[in-house]
Amino acid sequence: MAPYGDSWKQQRRFSLVTLRNFGLGKRSLEERIAEEAKCLIQELEEQGGQPYNPQFLFHNAASNIICSIVFGNRFDYSDEAFVRLLRIMNNNAYLTGSPIAQLFNVAPFIKHFPGPHQKIQQNAREVLEFVGEAVKQHRDTLDRDNLRDFIDAYIVEMERVQAGWGSLTKSIASLLFFLIA
Repeated sequence: MAPYGDSWKQQRRFSLVTLRNFGLGKRSLEERIAEEAKCLIQELEEQGGQPYNPQFLFHNAASNIICSIVFGNRFDYSDEAFVRLLRIMNNNAYLTGSPIAQLFNVAPFIKHFPGPHQKIQQNAREVLEFVGEAVKQHRDTLDRDNLRDFIDAYIVEMERVQAGWGSLTKSIASLLFFLIA
């Protein structure tokens, strides 16, 4: 049901090229993975041999690799904003797979009724706020000659095209949903 027009195709092409430039599919990504593996091992060792569910730690590690490309830095596993972002993403992945959410794709008029689709929209707004804050920080510290990450590259590209591809924040949030969830 999403619009896959020219703008979408341009954004997709730009995103793929930019992600490759920042390491996706290259040896520089191995360095990010190795760094994250060290952090993960340290976190696992801190559990002291006690039984626990490592699912969230592994999700943190994988998400941190993606965030290092998109935001230019990794997050500490105890970073409250990062933990909240991951919980929202997990929650949305769960909710979008529910039968009522699937029904929403077929019958969008149900948006006026209570249901999980409202929580999905609330979660999406929170992700947009998180990304919006990151975009604001990147705009304030942008160095066009030294692009740090995907957000910097996207800001410069949007300025170059000037038509803007719509909301930068929404575009990056969509990318995060796609990569992390």
